[in-house]
Amino acid sequence: KQMSLVTAQYTKAGLVVDLHIEVPYGVNIVEVVKSVKEKIRYNVKETLDIPVSAVHVYIDGMRV
Repeated sequence: KQMSLVTAQYTKAGLVVDLHIEVPYGVNIVEVVKSVKEKIRYNVKETLDIPVSAVHVYIDGMRV
């Protein structure tokens, strides 16, 4: 069972996204977080045409 939670807040500087996820055991967490941040920034800009000022990714757990 995969768990994630997304919240977003629009500020003067742009959108602030908080994302809580679980990752599989053994993955490179730094690379996963970097990739997720890049994908969120890209997709929000392409879809909504608004700037993303921050993306916070929280690892809430690991699954085996």
